[in-house]
Amino acid sequence: MDIQRLLIWVCFILCLGLTVGGVMVFFRLRERGTLPAVRLMQYYLVMMYAFGFYALWSDVLLRLLFPLEQEEGLIPKISNFLSLLGAPFLLIGLIMLALWGVRMLLKKSTILIITSSGLGLLAIALPYLLTQQFEVLLHTEQLFSSVTVAVVLFTLLPVTFLPIRYLKGKAKTPLLAILLLIGLTHGIIFLPFLSDSQLELLFIFFFFLTNTGLGVYFLYAGDFPSLIKEKSSTLTLDGFVQKYGITTREKDVIMEIYKGKTNQEVADTLFVTLQTIKDHTSRIYQKTEVKNRNQLTSLVRKFEKPA
Repeated sequence: MDIQRLLIWVCFILCLGLTVGGVMVFFRLRERGTLPAVRLMQYYLVMMYAFGFYALWSDVLLRLLFPLEQEEGLIPKISNFLSLLGAPFLLIGLIMLALWGVRMLLKKSTILIITSSGLGLLAIALPYLLTQQFEVLLHTEQLFSSVTVAVVLFTLLPVTFLPIRYLKGKAKTPLLAILLLIGLTHGIIFLPFLSDSQLELLFIFFFFLTNTGLGVYFLYAGDFPSLIKEKSSTLTLDGFVQKYGITTREKDVIMEIYKGKTNQEVADTLFVTLQTIKDHTSRIYQKTEVKNRNQLTSLVRKFEKPA
């Protein structure tokens, strides 16, 4: 086995390890998935991992396994086709990242959002500005990277200058650095020397490394105070549900109320409107014959078991 093949397989194993590690972290801390920002980050990582193996690694492995077909031009066509099929994973992942950035903001600035959107649109135009004759099938890498840089810019600017949830003070700086590194990693794909196979492997490795680093750092460095109550006890509401005729959705609402969340926080967690939560709460009060949250919590506590 020559050095080039060895490097490819070593890089592939490292990327696979980063993927497994990222998934394991989210699985280990799965209770935090009830928070919208954590859930969006999880979706982002899953989509980026799928794109990484489907679009990026397919190109490298096809050239490794079928070197003779390179001369006939068949493998490049298949590679570009697979890259285009992987585009939905990338686009969905980037949408999740943009939504995550918006969800993280404690307050919003119209000026910053417009500025970041303008810079994002400029980044999308880079393939057309830097290539004389832009063709999707011939410049898929530049197209994907420009869209990624655009979304990173859209996310990075507001998160940098506005207060965000869960990460405050110095804990925010590494998160910004990782986001910036993701943008820079995709930005260098426009440089001509990236055609070198070893630099291509380095790009793919940094793709997996930076995305995994973003998710893992966010989970471990984030301050999630509302989760402390969730670990103090375990609820079993089977008897409660049967006794009072509680529906599955009403049970979810009761669980969130029991954790001390406000109606708005419950709505954010369950991805529904505030009015929907108010309607559920009203029906729950009628079924359980209680008048307020405190009485409901006291009633639910009877079904609580030590952790």
